[in-house]
Amino acid sequence: MRREIFHIYKLGRELGLAKKDIDTVFSYNSFKGKDIGGIIVIIIILFLGFLIILASLTAIPNSPRVPSNNTYQTGTLYSTVRIKDFKERK
Repeated sequence: MRREIFHIYKLGRELGLAKKDIDTVFSYNSFKGKDIGGIIVIIIILFLGFLIILASLTAIPNSPRVPSNNTYQTGTLYSTVRIKDFKERK
């Protein structure tokens, strides 16, 4: 790997490139903007995926995973307590 880099460096000198030009080819600075853009795109995609999952969970009516105001603790839409249960209790 070192030989190949040295060989490319030597070819650049033979082509008449300055040391500064050759160093910019090997430096990380030329790729820095592309990396940040890629990271931002990945973050946006993950955020949108999270929003889609959250919206789909809340859109399902009476989902057992999402607590709702119209369900009881067992997840049923009606109560199992009857009026005669109160009459027997005196």
